[in-house]
Amino acid sequence: TIKEGEELAIVVTVVSAKEEANLFSAQLNFDPQFFEVLKINTDDSFVTNWASTTFDNQKGQIKLVGGVPSPRSEE
Repeated sequence: TIKEGEELAIVVTVVSAKEEANLFSAQLNFDPQFFEVLKINTDDSFVTNWASTTFDNQKGQIKLVGGVPSPRSEE
């Protein structure tokens, strides 16, 4: 249970098991009546080049676009 005013960290995991990929894009939607994004932390990400890491608390959207120099896959 999360109480009002408490912070919650969300971890986004990307798996490309079938084909190698070097560009990753995600849009996450949330109910802005219940959640507010304070920051996006990409420090521990394998993605090395972020084109966009934005959020809009009024719309309830997080958008992430990033890439790596060489395609990767997880086996």
